[in-house]
Amino acid sequence: MAKRDRTLHYTIGFGVLVVGLVLGQQWLAGSGGGPAEGKPAPDFAVKKLTGETLRLEELRGKVVLVDFWARWCDPCVEMMAPLDRLARKMAGKPFELLSVNIESVRADRIDQWLKAKGYSFAGAQDVGGKAQRTYQVSTIPRLVLIDAGGVLRKRYGTEASEARLARDIEKLLPAS
Repeated sequence: MAKRDRTLHYTIGFGVLVVGLVLGQQWLAGSGGGPAEGKPAPDFAVKKLTGETLRLEELRGKVVLVDFWARWCDPCVEMMAPLDRLARKMAGKPFELLSVNIESVRADRIDQWLKAKGYSFAGAQDVGGKAQRTYQVSTIPRLVLIDAGGVLRKRYGTEASEARLARDIEKLLPAS
C-alpha cells in the first residue's frame, strides 16, 4: 500500500480549529465590546491624579459616567467641555464623572492640562491599562454609563452628545 499524503487533512483540520477558536472567542466576548449592558459593571482601580487609588466599587450609590480618553485624541478633547458642563449641571446629585486618561505620562502633566483648560472635574489615570482591558476599550473616546446599583446601562463613542448623556443620566437618578 502506498503511503498517503496527509497534508490536505492537516490543513483542513487546522483551518477548522482556527475558525472554531475565533467563533468561540466571539461567543465568549458576547457583543465583542466589553461587559454587556444590563449586567454588573466589573470593578477596576485607577489612580486619581492626586495619587490615591479609586475603585469603581467605591462609587456605588451614584450614577457613574466613565470617560476613557487621551489628550492626543481630537474627539476626546472636543468632548471635554460638554462633559465638564454636564458634571457642573449634575453637581449636588448622586452622579460622578470618572474621567480616565489612558496615556502613559506623569499624572501632573494630565492634571496641569485639565486645569489649564479650566475643567472642574477630577481626573484619573488607568496606569497599566487594566480598566481598558476590563472594558475592552479599543477606541476612544469610550464612555460607559453605570447606574447607582453598579449595573452597566450604556456604552457610547463619538455619537454621545451632551443632551443625550444628560437625558440618559437623568433617567437613572432617583426622583427628587
